[in-house]
Amino acid sequence: MKVTSIAQEKLHILASGLIDGGAFNSRVEKLRKKLKIPRGGISNNDESMEWHKSSLIESDQIMESKAWRERIRDLDKNSPDYKKKHRELHREIPINMLTYEIQDIISEHPDLKINMKEAIRSHILFGDQVMIGGSHYQVFTRIENGKEVYGMQFYSRMSKKDFKNAVQMMELINKRLPTIEPAEDIERDLEILKLSKRKGEKIESSDPDLEKDSIFNDENIVTMVLPEELDTPENLTKNKARIRQRRRLADERLKKLFPNTYKGCEAK
Repeated sequence: MKVTSIAQEKLHILASGLIDGGAFNSRVEKLRKKLKIPRGGISNNDESMEWHKSSLIESDQIMESKAWRERIRDLDKNSPDYKKKHRELHREIPINMLTYEIQDIISEHPDLKINMKEAIRSHILFGDQVMIGGSHYQVFTRIENGKEVYGMQFYSRMSKKDFKNAVQMMELINKRLPTIEPAEDIERDLEILKLSKRKGEKIESSDPDLEKDSIFNDENIVTMVLPEELDTPENLTKNKARIRQRRRLADERLKKLFPNTYKGCEAK
């Protein structure tokens, strides 16, 4: 057996059963059965395409099910076991299960390090074929900041058929991802969000034309943000509606881009 890295060498030795009496192999066999991976691993790119596709579909069905969503909703975020229980629920999803299992294998074995992650993943999916240069690719997923991140890893130059299969897999993954288009005028939208946080504040001014104790509102934002040719009395109602729309869209966009750190616009 030809290996091309220290990680693959260590994995090959581990899979021989000499280190742990076959405990690693038993674990891999159970995981393959649970994930519906053939006993010896996926043997070709057609099988790989089919397995990844069915795993993604099954994962969607679980996450979209009423029962699973209720279990997530019912978790107590203030509980000391929240993170553990949240992880256990997400571990039930086929596309996550493999990633979590690999993390556990590495953390529980004193001689395995994080650089073994991809070698173990490849072994579980494809058996020994990747080590001897089989032209396979794999799809992986990991959780970053509470969100699923998808990727593909390639091992060797592909035939036209293999490449076509890989493109089909990318299209399948692409349909699962959120659509985020560049903002038309990000500076204006950010200014609207910043100014919206001032709504309700008293405006102190020496301007005699300004009502005493005026309250900062969308009309003030219109004056400060929109160009003079649009800021006319007859356009006021339309402009205030425009500000509300841009604020809502910008708020939604920032929540997409920064789901764990953006607190949302507090404007009323």
